[in-house]
Amino acid sequence: MSDKYSLLIMRDSSEKVRRLRFSVKLIKFLLVSLIVFALVAAAGIAFSIYSFKQYNTLVTENSELKATLTSTNVQLERLKAYEALLKDSEEVVRMQMPMNEEADVNKIVESNQTEEINTQEVVATVFPDAVNATADAPEAEALETASTDTPEGEGMPAAESPAKISNVEIRTRSPKSIRLAFDLNNDNQGVTLTGSVDLALITKDNKVINVSVPSHDMIFQINYYKRMSTAFPLPEGVTPADIQSLRLTVNANGKRLQTETFAFSDSASE
Repeated sequence: MSDKYSLLIMRDSSEKVRRLRFSVKLIKFLLVSLIVFALVAAAGIAFSIYSFKQYNTLVTENSELKATLTSTNVQLERLKAYEALLKDSEEVVRMQMPMNEEADVNKIVESNQTEEINTQEVVATVFPDAVNATADAPEAEALETASTDTPEGEGMPAAESPAKISNVEIRTRSPKSIRLAFDLNNDNQGVTLTGSVDLALITKDNKVINVSVPSHDMIFQINYYKRMSTAFPLPEGVTPADIQSLRLTVNANGKRLQTETFAFSDSASE
């Protein structure tokens, strides 16, 4: 038997006949080549569709990342400006202080590491020009009367106080130690607030326990914003389960500006 196939081509108007011969191997090669070409073409089309979808996804993600990066850069520049203003104000205060007062400040900071010092005395020593004597002032008496008549934990209305407390974080470091951090903001940017923050624990049986912390942790001088943090041990006989809330009192420029109470959760731990 012959291993070739013949293809006869003949026109109707002519008697001439053309014969084309193809071997079996050639026919098989052409069929295999046609199948392989079809598969490659299908794979190329599928890959093109997949790549186009991936490109669209990347373009969308790139746009979102650019928007996030722009917002982050704006916030970073704002924070840098706040930090520069705070550093400038601290340098100006130190330059205006006499040498003996600066030495007293260093002694106070060192003594705070070993013993407790009244925060009001430290504020009066560090910033003598910013603290006004208000024991006999009518305005101070009115503030004290208002704070006495107001239910505990409430303080002055927010519209009357430039000091604002936000982003409060209370954590139990151990069964006998508490960590506190919060943001202190000055809404009246035309006035520099100089003072300290007093802490008090309110137990579930409504007992108020004043908390002593390192004085330099709770002293501030701000034009805009400051992040404050401290850590303190619980009083003897008090556990995190006994605490209901934590009261923060902001004293600045010789006045009690703000008193706020925040719920305490003994389930939060570091």
